[in-house]
Amino acid sequence: MLTSKISALGVPPTHEALLASMNRAADLARYEILNWSEDPIVSIKSDRSPVTDVDLRADEIIQELLTANNYGIPVFSEEGWAIDPQISRYWTVDPIDGTISFIRNIPLYAILLGLVWDHVPSAGLIDLPALGMRMTGVLGRGCFLDGKRVTVSQTSNLSNAMISHGDVSRFDVVSERIGLEKLGARVPMRRGYTDGFGYLMTIAGRVDLMIDVDINPWESVPIRLLTKEAGGRVATKTFDNGTYGVIFGAPELVPQVIDLMKPGWELAED
Repeated sequence: MLTSKISALGVPPTHEALLASMNRAADLARYEILNWSEDPIVSIKSDRSPVTDVDLRADEIIQELLTANNYGIPVFSEEGWAIDPQISRYWTVDPIDGTISFIRNIPLYAILLGLVWDHVPSAGLIDLPALGMRMTGVLGRGCFLDGKRVTVSQTSNLSNAMISHGDVSRFDVVSERIGLEKLGARVPMRRGYTDGFGYLMTIAGRVDLMIDVDINPWESVPIRLLTKEAGGRVATKTFDNGTYGVIFGAPELVPQVIDLMKPGWELAED
């Protein structure tokens, strides 16, 4: 049990307490995911994305721990409640980001955790269970991959950059395919490293920039916090269907990519 509590004045948990909570939740969820002994049972959600019984069990484990250890901070999850915009402090959880990869035994799925404090992304974690890699960060304390501090790429020329993007079909959903094609015409090295694997590789500087669209807060919160702590820049956009877009990575590349996309993208201030 953590010893730090949130005071009556609303002081956030200590840096050490946040890391302990995130790491313990990810440890337990990773163990459950990697040791599931049966074929996952797959269902299709209302948004036509798959969910398995393993997603739901990992989600339950994470929510139980975060709820018990953080004294009333609500937990919003992809597999649970939608985020209430009136609430300014909350955890975000995606127990398996990349469920399609998990179902097909492709080791690129991730656990995503984030904390928003007074509407500002303040802590984040990306864990790749099958690859044994974990990225963590807390506001003002830097970004770490398996305990070693990391920074984003410093590449400044799009023609020399390696850029990754999310599922191409999602760009059609939010009418951003033209911008993606413009970007493709400028960048020879393009890769479809989707989901948490692509996020981690970009924030660690191995990929120079990533763009993803039609995502939700349980994805965007850790991306924004970890990118900032790794010295990168983030641009965001809110789409008509209520989802978000993110462009993140090398600080000099992000504004260049904004110029290629449709209007509405803005550099994040937090």
